[in-house]
Amino acid sequence: MSAIEGGRRFLVRHGESDTNKEKVVNGLYNDYLTSYGRQQAAEAGEILKPHGIHVIIHSPLERASDSAYIIQEITGADIILKDSALYEMDYGVLTGQRIIDVIEIAKAHPEKVFQAGANRTFVFGLPKMGNPQDVYDRVSSMLTVYNGMFPRKNVVYVGHGISLAMAYGAYHHISWQEAFARFHIPTGGVHELTIR
Repeated sequence: MSAIEGGRRFLVRHGESDTNKEKVVNGLYNDYLTSYGRQQAAEAGEILKPHGIHVIIHSPLERASDSAYIIQEITGADIILKDSALYEMDYGVLTGQRIIDVIEIAKAHPEKVFQAGANRTFVFGLPKMGNPQDVYDRVSSMLTVYNGMFPRKNVVYVGHGISLAMAYGAYHHISWQEAFARFHIPTGGVHELTIR
């Protein structure tokens, strides 16, 4: 993936959802924004408004879709597209588990733990669980397509923690493992992709 002449790229994580608030793993579970999550999306829109956003591309999951439409309303973006490449990773058997219980599951399966920095632990490879490399590949392909379609437009990608980390990794030509270690975006967070 090469630098985009004249167009800027932003990553936005959806606002807080019901499962985020309850500290439950949501993955592909289709939940909704809390009132605070709607506020976070509006704040992201205000941050993006001065940048003249042309295009918003979002995950089909409700929490990302609702965030994208709130951002569009504030920024006045002309185009809004839904793309399944931005889906969150499927957490399989972890979906619906409380975060505190996932920590116990991680202790029971140390061979499946990936440590991303001091305070961020992920468990991969459990039954029915997606693969981070697959998420990386689909997001990388998506970025290539939209960079070709909108080379001089300012584009916002609204997604989820893992899909956005993979976008960061693909954009900077680093592995998914390194992307996890380097990149974390909180709910409602905005990050501009810049060339290093």
